[in-house]
Amino acid sequence: EGTEQDFIDAQKTHAWRRYTPASARIIKILTIGLGLGSISIGVVAICANQSLGFAVFEILCGLYLVLARPVLAPLFYKRAYRRYRTEDPQEVVYTITEDSIAYVCPGKSCSVLEWKTIRGMIESRTTILLYVSAAYFLIIPKRALSDGQPAELKTLLQQKDIRYGCPKP
Repeated sequence: EGTEQDFIDAQKTHAWRRYTPASARIIKILTIGLGLGSISIGVVAICANQSLGFAVFEILCGLYLVLARPVLAPLFYKRAYRRYRTEDPQEVVYTITEDSIAYVCPGKSCSVLEWKTIRGMIESRTTILLYVSAAYFLIIPKRALSDGQPAELKTLLQQKDIRYGCPKP
């Protein structure tokens, strides 16, 4: 069964899909630095009796930059999950073969996708995303795989010439 955390991890992975881990870390550090700098400018403006409107704007911009990723983004992900999951959690069964990947939501839907329809893949610490299009992907939580299965899946994806990354829209 997919959990809220699986969905959030997949959304984070998808959101940062264009960046290597090193560049993502640099972006995060720079964003926090810019945010703290903006807050500092606002505080200095208040201390120097400058425009209160400017100071408040600087402080609010800084707070946004500092808090957006660690605080606001998870709230948006949780809200998206609540909209996505209107019913009780449902079980999804993936059957992976040499020819296709089938997924079944018992009592809901089922589909079989040939490997040629999978246009890309991205892996994070907790999930594997298989892209059907730039905006639609299958979420495979690594916790649902037994030892060795993630490596087997990656080998199969390489054999099927499925490239790492998100497909272009």
